[in-house]
Amino acid sequence: MLSLIQRSSSRVCTSRVASRSRHRRSISSAAVFNQSESNPEVFIWGRGDRGALGLGPDVIVQPTPARLSLPESGAVQLATGMNHAFVVVERQPAQALGQAQAQAVFAFGLNDDGQLGLGDTTSRFTPQRVNSAALDGRRLVRLAAGGHHTLLATTAADGSTEPRVLAFGRNEHGQLGLGEPFRDQPAVSSPTEIRSLRGERVAALACSEDGSVVATERGVVAFGRGLCPDRADDALNEPRPVPGPVGRVTSLAAGWGHVVALTADGLVWSWGSNVHGQCGHGDKERYSSPRQLRLQADVQVAAIAAGSCHTLLLTRNHQVYFCGSGHDGKGCVDERLDFPQPRRLSFFDDKRVVQIASGSDHLAVLTDDGSLYMWGYGQHATLGFPELKTLSTPRAVPSPERGRRFSVAACSMDTTIAVLA
Repeated sequence: MLSLIQRSSSRVCTSRVASRSRHRRSISSAAVFNQSESNPEVFIWGRGDRGALGLGPDVIVQPTPARLSLPESGAVQLATGMNHAFVVVERQPAQALGQAQAQAVFAFGLNDDGQLGLGDTTSRFTPQRVNSAALDGRRLVRLAAGGHHTLLATTAADGSTEPRVLAFGRNEHGQLGLGEPFRDQPAVSSPTEIRSLRGERVAALACSEDGSVVATERGVVAFGRGLCPDRADDALNEPRPVPGPVGRVTSLAAGWGHVVALTADGLVWSWGSNVHGQCGHGDKERYSSPRQLRLQADVQVAAIAAGSCHTLLLTRNHQVYFCGSGHDGKGCVDERLDFPQPRRLSFFDDKRVVQIASGSDHLAVLTDDGSLYMWGYGQHATLGFPELKTLSTPRAVPSPERGRRFSVAACSMDTTIAVLA
């Protein structure tokens, strides 16, 4: 229930959509893999009711990392929406024998619109396996979760059929991309194919509160509301090509109303809402077509992340850049400043950063020694420390188990989820 995570209006970014609500929202989901560890464990912390923590009905606030109980183990993929999350476990050959899926998909959290894909609208307080005929014999290759909806990109496990994109959850603004047959259907609780994308090989997915964006081999498409740059105020119930010379996109991130796209050659493009400079072009004008974000000469980007009204970049030489709303310490300064031009976060200059992640107003950086640094809004326990306070200086989260290190992390609106190697 959003009333449990209400904040004063001064904490909300002032984008076009955010002005309608006192609640902070995003979210581009983060979907990340831990492929190399033989026995990884998943930990979670933060604040969330209706099961957003996955720790049972009695746990609404968890300040420090707590183990998430999963019935299966293996390499893990994580994806987080606003108040719901997924953990995908790669089954070992012995586990997969006789199973319809080589992966086990677990979901938990808010499910008022069927965003967990379980065929109903009952929230889950602990992880529950997603059993859907739409996933039988298929391999999940991409996963994105938004405000109240979810997208999956799948291929046939044996390569016998075409790639498919599945969607479920809230469809009020067409964010499931299912077209005319579902125009008047406000929600879909089971994975359903976006037929207009059948056969398209998906390179990246991202979701916001009311919108979706997908990168295929043929280009980028957007649907729902807020993410198609030239139709931002319209509800689009079918994928629409994003105009502009973006190039071959390998990664996408979405905030409240802005999109960031990373291409194979390390270039970054952005568009959409830019009230706080989150598009990174040095101004605060809205962008109705993709524009290349300029860093220093010869600097190439390796990874991108987006929060409600900010963007985080990781370069190929392991430097971290930030642009957008620096409120709540997100810009690594105490002042309530906006940063329309990407600024290097010098705190990480002497560290080898390998992964970045962002929630609505908190951020995470993982270094090659397994240290997980967090900063930003911390009063809802999002940062992993006993003291519930905002931090403008990144701080390493203590490992919950001595001798083990973090290997991957993802952030939602008010939670952080991480894998311990």
